[in-house]
Amino acid sequence: MKYLKIVISLVFVLCFFTACDSASDFYLTYNGKNLLLNNIYSEEEYGKANSSFESPDCAFGNRDITYIYDDFEIETYGNDNDELIVYSIYFTGENIKTNENIGLYDNISSAIKVYGEDYKKENNKYTYTRGNTSLIFITQNDLINKIEYRLNEVK
Repeated sequence: MKYLKIVISLVFVLCFFTACDSASDFYLTYNGKNLLLNNIYSEEEYGKANSSFESPDCAFGNRDITYIYDDFEIETYGNDNDELIVYSIYFTGENIKTNENIGLYDNISSAIKVYGEDYKKENNKYTYTRGNTSLIFITQNDLINKIEYRLNEVK
């Protein structure tokens, strides 16, 4: 019985740390759902898109499909199993915010206040990295005019 408790405790701890690791990635919460990068795209999970378009995939060797919603676009790529994997979520409208309430046309200082100083800056591009994802803000005159959640490495 004592060994069983130890084994159960170890399993719990391992599951907890595994869950924490995947939870460290950036993701978008939209309409009560967590839209995760590196997941298989499905309308049931991400909602029905207004439209979509397919383009040849130069980077991944399969097809890319971009799904267009009211306030964002989801870019996917085809994997070896012919599944579409979410690669990025790109804000296109002012009615959407990050989980921490940062949106298009907010001042970059607001984002830095929320996300901290641990970003990589290239010209007017601020990139925050967590796990295998990035949250990217592109600015013009200190106002955020592009926001993107992006997968860093395709596995």
